[in-house]
Amino acid sequence: MVIGPQHAERTVMGADGEVSHHGSGYWLFPFDRHNVRTVRGLIAEVDDARSVSEDCKQHLYCALPVYWSRMVPIL
Repeated sequence: MVIGPQHAERTVMGADGEVSHHGSGYWLFPFDRHNVRTVRGLIAEVDDARSVSEDCKQHLYCALPVYWSRMVPIL
């Protein structure tokens, strides 16, 4: 089983350099179909998770800290 939770802090800036969003949270990588069930036992806040699908419509790489190019297709 592959679990890839990562704590991330992100600051989203517009083209004018102004901060449009700042926040932090856990980024759960969907590497395994059992990921959410497994992580739920480790991170209590997982039930409060929100989708980044709206961020994906507005920001490159969904405004997530992509550091490995192979992650792009799973966003």
